[in-house]
Amino acid sequence: MSILPFRRAIFFLYTACMLMTSLIPMANTKGSFSFWAGMDPTLQNLLHVPMFMVFTYLCNQALEKVVRKIDKRAWVALGFAVVLGIFMEGIQIVIPGRYPSWGDIILNSVGAVSGILLILKVMQNKKRRGATN
Repeated sequence: MSILPFRRAIFFLYTACMLMTSLIPMANTKGSFSFWAGMDPTLQNLLHVPMFMVFTYLCNQALEKVVRKIDKRAWVALGFAVVLGIFMEGIQIVIPGRYPSWGDIILNSVGAVSGILLILKVMQNKKRRGATN
């Protein structure tokens, strides 16, 4: 049995969780989301970077059989991440207590690019190790 369906399920679940936490209304937030709403805004903003690094990694894994070449797959994953980051910021216009931010779009993109660079570096190291063995 292939592990690919599991990887895709994890990717879609992670993306759904990312959307839910990023689109929580911040006006009058009570209950289970009060922790998130009460978090320091600087920390919330900085969390965009690792959040999108993980997103690009999982996206890369989910696309493994669809886009075979790692270079092309990296560009596709990066494109998905940038579009998702812009969408998430844009939709905040209609969510109470949320405000779109160019800074968040930049942090999302920094996370996505960092994730892709890390993936490409790991793949390059794997190829190099494979060639020396």
